[in-house]
Amino acid sequence: AEHPVVRRCVLSVQSQLHGTLAPEMVGRLLPDLQDPAALQRWADHIADFSLAGLDAAARGLLRCDGDRGARLAAVTGESR
Repeated sequence: AEHPVVRRCVLSVQSQLHGTLAPEMVGRLLPDLQDPAALQRWADHIADFSLAGLDAAARGLLRCDGDRGARLAAVTGESR
């Protein structure tokens, strides 16, 4: 990925998966992950969270090189 925002998005999605695969982290944070329903909820969360983040990146809300507050205010209609 050449574009820095795309690179950060790729790293963010990969990090969620790598974190889930670390047994010491899973045992502490997600003790019920052996339950198939809990595993499905976690997979759904990762997908939903990742897609929302990618959508925000596509709309220009995740760039780290500017005034993020102004971009958020423009999208939400809130004043700063």
